[in-house]
Amino acid sequence: MLRNGRCTRPFVYASLAVALALVIPPVVLARRETGSVVRPTSTRWAGYVDTSEGEAFTAVRSTWVQPRIRCDRPSSSAAFWIGLGGATARARGLEQIGTEADCSDDLTASYSAWYELIPVPARPIELPITIAPGDTISAQLSVQDTTITVAIQDLNTGNAYTTQTTAKGIDVSSAEWIAEAPSFCLVGCTPLPLADFQTVAFTDASASASAHTGPIGDPAWTSQRVTLTTAPREPRAVTSRLSADGKSFSVRWRDPNRHARRRR
Repeated sequence: MLRNGRCTRPFVYASLAVALALVIPPVVLARRETGSVVRPTSTRWAGYVDTSEGEAFTAVRSTWVQPRIRCDRPSSSAAFWIGLGGATARARGLEQIGTEADCSDDLTASYSAWYELIPVPARPIELPITIAPGDTISAQLSVQDTTITVAIQDLNTGNAYTTQTTAKGIDVSSAEWIAEAPSFCLVGCTPLPLADFQTVAFTDASASASAHTGPIGDPAWTSQRVTLTTAPREPRAVTSRLSADGKSFSVRWRDPNRHARRRR
């Protein structure tokens, strides 16, 4: 989604980064986008957004398996993350941690981990975390006053990363579990093609607000399922219903052109 014309990032694919490395640090070139209003469809986000009337969220958690992307579209990208804020009209910021899959101009796939505290540019997480398709990723983000703690672990390798920092403009008005189509940002922002990630499943998902912790579907807050829809003939991401315990869901990549060909 886009709020106040501000875009957010994914990491820059290698060919573009090399071309512009002398003038602009690569990390600021392409970014993820904050939300505007919690709605059932978005041009950038698919997944679930929780809001709670009068309650501030303090933590969000989930586990997912890093999808293997199919690089059949140059410079395509897909990001998978959990976060707080950024999804409502009153949002002041967005705090996120997640993983990403990118296809370069020559159709080479790469995988990475990152965290971002908008409006500060995203920071890559390079060591000791290295992301590979099929890895099970566990992530957590928590906020206390102006202090933010982010943590991510690759359960296949056991490698983990955690850091604590302070930030201004923290937003805790919502909690999110998202698969995203990032945008390329230089002067303005241009949506990147959504990479074919097939399916990603978020499990063991929960959020905390005040002293209460519960799953996405906890009756203590309002859950909105969000499906990513761009142009009529462009790939989209379709979000499933929550599991019976409210802790899990999946997001499926879908190419309407491919489905249309099958129907003929």
